[in-house]
Amino acid sequence: MTFPAAVPEIPSTDVDRSAAYYVNTLGFTLDWGNDQDGIAGISRGQL
Repeated sequence: MTFPAAVPEIPSTDVDRSAAYYVNTLGFTLDWGNDQDGIAGISRGQL
């Protein structure tokens, strides 16, 4: 049996700013979401 990869949830009061940090500083990709929706999904590499 194979389990899917873990998906951590990281609280943020400013989703746009947090996503920008993960994308621009840490090299993640913003997959979906924004501050207006209050949630976003980011990824990096293969799952």
